[in-house]
Amino acid sequence: MSAWGKRDRIEVSATARANLGSTTVVTSAPVVTAANGFYAGYSLVIANEDYAIQTITNSTTIVLDTAYRGANVATANIAIQEDPKWIPTGNAAIGHRANNLNKANVYGVDRIEANVPGNKANGIVGPGWLSYTTYTTTQGATRKKAELLVAMSKNFNANATGTLFGDANDGSILKES
Repeated sequence: MSAWGKRDRIEVSATARANLGSTTVVTSAPVVTAANGFYAGYSLVIANEDYAIQTITNSTTIVLDTAYRGANVATANIAIQEDPKWIPTGNAAIGHRANNLNKANVYGVDRIEANVPGNKANGIVGPGWLSYTTYTTTQGATRKKAELLVAMSKNFNANATGTLFGDANDGSILKES
């Protein structure tokens, strides 16, 4: 396992039980294994929100680095995102400021997303892990900041034959072709 993952999204054939204010997530089946992409530091995607995995207690129990912020769920589909391990979930009260790296504003950009004209116009220069934020200046102007954290090959998020795997839930941020 590297500090920079090679997959933007790994679907997991299990559901999760998560409760508002709790850091513990329990899966419906014993799927929490390294073979399925579960490592401390990667993201667990619950109901389309990313949370950093702090620790793995056993094959069905995960502890998040911050409390679950959504409504209580018992059947949320889950996925793993191999994003940079050192990036925390972030504090919802802080929001998404220009220099605040967190799981909510770091995206895996594959070769197709990198070549969309709208993404290029917003400063996305190539495939890899990218920090992308939109913010308002003190003069009221809206600014977009894209910073390539680590460039990856054209086969980022692809299998050995170059076929892209599933993409993360970033369609509203990264323009789809």
